[in-house]
Amino acid sequence: MNNNYKTYKSKIDGIFLNYAKIGSGKPLVLIHGWTNNWEGWIPIVSYLQKNYTLYVVDLPGFGDSGDLENYNIPKAAEYIALFIKTLDIATVGLLGFSMGTFVAAQTALSYPQLVNSVILIGPPLKQGTNFTGNRPLQTTLRSFDKFRLTQRFLKKIIESKNFTYSVAKYMNMYKFDKSLVDKYGMVGKKKLRIDAFIDMGLSFSSTNLAGIIKNLNIPTLLILGREDKVAPPHYAKAVINNNLKLSIIPFAGHMTFWEKPQQVAESIKTFTTEN
Repeated sequence: MNNNYKTYKSKIDGIFLNYAKIGSGKPLVLIHGWTNNWEGWIPIVSYLQKNYTLYVVDLPGFGDSGDLENYNIPKAAEYIALFIKTLDIATVGLLGFSMGTFVAAQTALSYPQLVNSVILIGPPLKQGTNFTGNRPLQTTLRSFDKFRLTQRFLKKIIESKNFTYSVAKYMNMYKFDKSLVDKYGMVGKKKLRIDAFIDMGLSFSSTNLAGIIKNLNIPTLLILGREDKVAPPHYAKAVINNNLKLSIIPFAGHMTFWEKPQQVAESIKTFTTEN
């Protein structure tokens, strides 16, 4: 996919992290989802770049960032924290999507001195849903992780357009839009390393995201599509506290920032202005 955004490499603990730096204003570090890379954020970038300096990162094992021997949520959070330190900025806001909400929340919990606010788009909060505490998902991932042949087979499935369209149509989007999927949903799948996909899936599916969020002492915004099947918004009510605000986006599923980028951006701007 062609885009006009320049990317950079930052050496972090022996590997290079790939990122785009876009816009000007308050610093926001954007953390992508499970099958994405930084380019998956492009639909909302134009709505944010006039108000924020966006650091749109590829996590280790994803996109054009380097590889690790193994992957998990705390390790990804450590790399995000080390990346923030290289920016020579006192504190940043964190914006995570789906799997990226686990990384963003863990970063804020473990390194609160680096973070001034947390914005979580599509955070799976209910144990036993598509992500969190899902034993069938864990069993499936472990079965594919046993052999290189099964790993390659899984990678081919993830990369296939038919699989991608089906997931978007029946799980991720309120109204299926093939053009959005083709533009922003394929590159990340092709570039991810399958061991990173499996390891991170096992890690976040055994992580209690709601528990992490409840322990944050940093202003936090949850953004959920009203029709989100991956992260149903009614589960967010259980974690609401004085530090947490909730924004429900009508006519949107899990991919709120693809389907309703302007509305999501307005929620972010309102939140960061107040905090």
